[in-house]
Amino acid sequence: LCERHFCIDRIHRQKITMYNPKEVYATRKGQFGPWNSFDKAMCNPPEMCTKRWEQYGYNVGCMKNTYDPPFNITPLSGGNYYDFPGACPEKDYLSKDKACIAASPGGQCDNPDGSRNCTWSAEDAGYIMLDDLVGITKLQRLDNSSTYKDFHDWCTDVSDPSNINPDAISWKGDYPGGEWDKHTTPETPGKKSLPFWDKPGDYDADMARAQALQDLFKKQFPDSPRLPEPTCDY
Repeated sequence: LCERHFCIDRIHRQKITMYNPKEVYATRKGQFGPWNSFDKAMCNPPEMCTKRWEQYGYNVGCMKNTYDPPFNITPLSGGNYYDFPGACPEKDYLSKDKACIAASPGGQCDNPDGSRNCTWSAEDAGYIMLDDLVGITKLQRLDNSSTYKDFHDWCTDVSDPSNINPDAISWKGDYPGGEWDKHTTPETPGKKSLPFWDKPGDYDADMARAQALQDLFKKQFPDSPRLPEPTCDY
């Protein structure tokens, strides 16, 4: 029961090279095309996605992030959404098959050239573990015998089994042992939260968390440069 949502345990960074089809610039005079959400590697809504591929090819899209409660809990500015259409985007990753992949190859390729089926490539640029970022691996166990190995180790040590709600345990937000109590506000930070998550939604606190993420990547990958954010012009 002590696990994060979807068992996510790391932030994986990739270096993207993109070259959108000429139709994108010809229509919009910009480098990015429209953006769609992808759920389990499936583009949504399907009918809009199909029209997009027909008009632009499998283009890389972007959308500027705006403060829109309750969908965004923080007023941080400057962040954008990007999508990178892979093979068979009309089906989720459990349903993709050879026929679909052949018919809808997506835009990923080794050397993007701006053709409709070759618009982006990805290179591994390292990852960091969430447990290191939020400080779990530096915390002492309740009996002071050692530090915690990971989220599960910490969660099982500090949680009261009688308070665990199976429907909420994946996020662990409302119960003892939760990383962040979602009912807290910047004025009343949750006492059950890890210090890393104090003052959720507070601009300065959120900026500090974002900087901590960048600092940890820099520490673990000192030879990997931080590239400038591309301009989302859609």
